[in-house]
Order: sequence, then C-alpha cells, then structure tokens
Amino acid sequence: MNKGNGEKEISKKQDTIIYELPEDVLIRADKMPQPPGGMQKYLNSITENIIYPEEALKRRIQGTVLVRTIIDAQGNITYPQVITGKGLGHGCDEEAIRAVMHAGKWTPGENNGKTVKIQQVIPVVFRVR
Repeated sequence: MNKGNGEKEISKKQDTIIYELPEDVLIRADKMPQPPGGMQKYLNSITENIIYPEEALKRRIQGTVLVRTIIDAQGNITYPQVITGKGLGHGCDEEAIRAVMHAGKWTPGENNGKTVKIQQVIPVVFRVR
C-alpha cells in the first residue's frame, strides 16, 4: 500500500507495520534533527513518562526497545516502528512507540542548507523500579 508521500507499506505483522522507506530519507545530515529541549531532555522525559505495561511489570521484563522513526522536513515524527529483534514484547513495544510519538515537533534536520527527512533511532529504556 502506498502511503502517498513515498513510503510504501511492505508488511503488517501483529499490529506492527513495516514501511519501505523512500530514497529521500537520509540516515545522516549536516545538521541532525533535535527534539524540543535537546536529546538528553527528550530521553529523560520518555523514561519518566513510561507507563509500564501490566504484563511486563508482572513478568519483570526489562531492557531497551529501539524505535525507528522518520523526522520529516517539517519536524514531525512519522512512521514509528520497533526495529526487528530490538523489542521486548509484553506491551513494551507499543508503549515505546506511544512515548516516542508524545514528543511533539522536532527541529528538522538539514543537509546542504535544505530541510530533509531523516531516519532517527530512539532507545526507550524499561526498568522495573
């Protein structure tokens, strides 16, 4: 299924959608995108605002979920997905995506003076306290 802006849905598995990325998405740029307040504040905010899934808490599941997103040229977080093999399951993957999407607009990345779409991998840490 074509998403209308170059992204193409290539697979859907257990409520997880995997997208084939368009050629205009970069993995590095002259100026990388930044979340409001900077990356460290953003990561701290995610950790503080995690709603630990009940099943994961009961089973004492801990670790890091890696969420891949695209920060578009307007600074929007788009197409979040857990990187294959880098999730924890038990509701943690879904919660990681929710937490990542909660950030709001980022300052978009730039390459050669133009705003661009950039792939960003965000670690979301789950620790039973």
